[in-house]
Amino acid sequence: MTAAPYAGFLHQKRLQASLRVLCRNPAHGFELYKNIQPKSIKHSL
Repeated sequence: MTAAPYAGFLHQKRLQASLRVLCRNPAHGFELYKNIQPKSIKHSL
């Protein structure tokens, strides 16, 4: 496994975890999401 797909896989895992937190705790989950996706969050809101 090369580094790039693995990094993408870890990124997806972090994203999924933050979305699970978002369901339980919207404010905290949103902060996590902003930290993970600083560039694309503007497009998703």
